[in-house]
Amino acid sequence: MAFHAQTPPAVRVAGVALSALTRLRCDTSHAEMLACLDARDDLAVAGRRLSDELYPVIGALGDHACKPGLVGLRRAVYQLRVPGEREWNPEIRARLPAALRNRVTAWLGALHDHHSRLAGLPATLESEIAEKRERLRAVTDDPHFLRALSLSSPALSEVLGKWHADPRRLPKRQSISQLVKYLARATTKTSPYSTFTVSGLGRWDPGAAATCYPAPGAAHCVLELDRPAFERVRDALANAPRLLPELTVRVNPSATVTGDDVRFLAPDSDEPVITVPASAAVLEVLRAVREHGPLTVADLGALLGRDHGNPQAARRFVDRLRTAGLLEAQLPVADQAERPFADLAGWLAEHAPTEFTSCGTLVGRVGEELGRAIPPADLDGHRARERTLRQAYAALDDAVRDLTGAAPASRPTALHESAVYGGAPVECANQEWAPALHDLNIARRWLALHDPAAPLRLVLGSFLRARFGPHARVPLLDLHRAVQEAIGSDATGFGRELKSAMDLAFRADQFMRWPSGLDRVRELQLLARKATQEILSSGVMADGTVEADPARLAALAETWPAWVVPQRSLLCYAQQVPVHGGPPWLVINSVTTGYGRARNRIHQQLRAAGETPVPLGVTEAEEGVVTAEFAGAFGIGLNRKQPTADYELDYPGAVTARPQNERLALGDLVVTLDTEHDLPRLESDALGAHVRPLHLGMMADSLLPPVARLITHVFGGTFLTNPEMALRGDTPYAGIPEEVVRGPRVRLGSVVLRRASWLVPVESVPVRGPHEQHADYLCRLIGWFREHRIPERCFVRPLTAAFFDAAQDPDALLPWVFSKSRKPQYVDAANPFLMDLIPRLAGEPQTGALLVTEALPDPADAPHDADGEQRVTEFVVEVSDA
Repeated sequence: MAFHAQTPPAVRVAGVALSALTRLRCDTSHAEMLACLDARDDLAVAGRRLSDELYPVIGALGDHACKPGLVGLRRAVYQLRVPGEREWNPEIRARLPAALRNRVTAWLGALHDHHSRLAGLPATLESEIAEKRERLRAVTDDPHFLRALSLSSPALSEVLGKWHADPRRLPKRQSISQLVKYLARATTKTSPYSTFTVSGLGRWDPGAAATCYPAPGAAHCVLELDRPAFERVRDALANAPRLLPELTVRVNPSATVTGDDVRFLAPDSDEPVITVPASAAVLEVLRAVREHGPLTVADLGALLGRDHGNPQAARRFVDRLRTAGLLEAQLPVADQAERPFADLAGWLAEHAPTEFTSCGTLVGRVGEELGRAIPPADLDGHRARERTLRQAYAALDDAVRDLTGAAPASRPTALHESAVYGGAPVECANQEWAPALHDLNIARRWLALHDPAAPLRLVLGSFLRARFGPHARVPLLDLHRAVQEAIGSDATGFGRELKSAMDLAFRADQFMRWPSGLDRVRELQLLARKATQEILSSGVMADGTVEADPARLAALAETWPAWVVPQRSLLCYAQQVPVHGGPPWLVINSVTTGYGRARNRIHQQLRAAGETPVPLGVTEAEEGVVTAEFAGAFGIGLNRKQPTADYELDYPGAVTARPQNERLALGDLVVTLDTEHDLPRLESDALGAHVRPLHLGMMADSLLPPVARLITHVFGGTFLTNPEMALRGDTPYAGIPEEVVRGPRVRLGSVVLRRASWLVPVESVPVRGPHEQHADYLCRLIGWFREHRIPERCFVRPLTAAFFDAAQDPDALLPWVFSKSRKPQYVDAANPFLMDLIPRLAGEPQTGALLVTEALPDPADAPHDADGEQRVTEFVVEVSDA
């Protein structure tokens, strides 16, 4: 199967150089601890040997009075313990052969030296930690770090500001720990939050031999108000009676006329299907809106009143249809508006009565503050703008409540900032990337078996055939209602199958398996196990890596049934690992649907920053298929993007500015059965074409409204499976393990599908004793790392105990899924601030185990930027069918 990766990778670059974190390493103390551990290991080996040599000496004594002392000596050397006076005295020494006596004496001297070294560790460590605290104060004086911290943790930012202003105002230990934690995040992770990370669009360089990192120019910061904050204002104004006549009215895009009924999705979070009679009056209203639109509510009432001679009755009828949800009255500021507050201010100025004038002025002020460009280094300007913006929005919120009677906000207003490079921060060499992209495409085909939505497609295909027949052509809303009815009434047949498959698809939890009664679902599960075993049973390298052959896996894929359909476009978040004498590896961090998804978001941010990036072009599907994208924000700012699909999928509640001829209404969609694969297929009645619905925003697909979620997973391109999840077949995760379980690194050619990992029950993590010195505990913790072959630089993630019971109680996992503590934490054994986080993570009440993964690539191998600094870099790579 051919593929292409013509779209250049995008990148996410750590906002703070790696040197800021490495300068906090306590290398002297760490070297001393390693020397102590080495000495202890040498003493242990020598002690066991001496114990063996003492055994025959003791046996030859018979009942001699020295025998108990020699037994104690033997135990002491075996246990690395200083013998007591009764165990080591002139009489005992005299009973030993000269050579053995000399070796025991030398061993005791080495043990004394070891204890002396251990005794000096606390002072060395505390002195070095004090020095590193002062260094922490210096390295955190970085504009990118300070700016991001001011948004992510205002309280900690204030503490740090006081410390920068006065070195005597040393933060408390907990604050120091939090500062190092944030610094580790800003240097080793590429989570695109604020200026902790800077994103950019890369480009291919066909003539280059290796990837390079040119100077990308200045970074731009794009500030956004939390999307619900805007929607709260817009929706409150849209509900104001004085503004209602000026709102734009449209037919609910899910409206479907079937026989004597009109069906549509109710404006409710569960999206139930509402049915009203298709009376002549209802059909006349729908016709008038569609033929004469766009109309305001007042225009529609006047039009119907003129046609039928009773304007008041017409307005009342329109209001009833609007209240029911068949008609939508919208304040026309699009969900994808680049400057929504500015657009809202403009609309109010043109359409609102005079009592809304001051409100419009406040809306405009918020828009102006959001649109002001503040360079990343201008921290004072950023903080001043943030204060002004919060004050302006608070005044706006008060004004809106006074005008509309809206309830107070249920949560504080949040600000989100993104940083983007105007120029290309990376130039990727085609030749260097070709091997990894080839193998990544094979991984795309293998992942088709592990797509959480694959069972749902199979179950829905069988349900469609059984419920509506093999040649069915079912309106989408009728299928949605039939599915809900089956789930609600049939606990054993298709209802159970549909519910189980939907739970798996929407939660993307590989542990959620069920004994399906459908042959194809069972066959899919069998094929997935065999394909995973094909990888895991491959050859093991000297370092323990499992290395699978891409060619063998590609050949195996050719034998799979036609209904195993890979995603056409796969987006991978990955990092490069330099390989001596060969092309670099790509380590996959996560995967999702492609179609330009992540690049689109960066493109939108660049436009908001005033840049003019290269046009994205139209999102392509396979031949004979049109793409249709959701344009609704769905209450989350991450869904703001540029339109790239052939059409917009018009969805209830979404406010759009796209021309009518570029929209596909939800009510226009029908579901048929693809006879080649026996899978459900989505078509447009109006176009007579196969439709590929796409969610190209950055919000998790599982958070979409119910119908949007269903059609995206079944007919679109949702793919939330991380390869690591699919490769857990070699680890029995029936529950929290009783001891540390290691999973080897797994590599498919030039693509690392899984990093080496260690699943650690919290009971196994060393706990500091009540009177144990900090240095002694850290030394013991490093020794525990060594015992389990855990690398000194790694990432640690706490897993809630509910994680291991997710199949029994899926909802118990949700608090962990949405918590910040679930994120991997970078740890370096030479950094005591970071090592101190391990017992804290293990000690959290809900934590059942720690998942430790190797730091691959090692941050020390991070690429150098144009200024010579090392910065951790993540690539956003897309591979697609040709």
